[in-house]
Amino acid sequence: MLIIIEIKGTDWDKIRADRVKRNVQRHIRQLLGYLDTAISELEAGQWEGIAGALLYPARPASSETLACIETAAAEQAIMVTWYEEADWRR
Repeated sequence: MLIIIEIKGTDWDKIRADRVKRNVQRHIRQLLGYLDTAISELEAGQWEGIAGALLYPARPASSETLACIETAAAEQAIMVTWYEEADWRR
């Protein structure tokens, strides 16, 4: 299994509400571009599967912003992770 993680430094609380969707869609397009490069390797049997994830520093305070991000990612089967919520010491 190949997992490609796009690490972003976006502070969603500083992004205007009318720009959230555009920004997250841009992040998703970037990640899909990386995933596309692995398709030939997947077809050649090098990987059993491929998956993508977006890693952001922190969950946004706004539930509307959070829903926009998670919905857009889910539509492309992309995982979203929040750095500050992960236990990196395990």
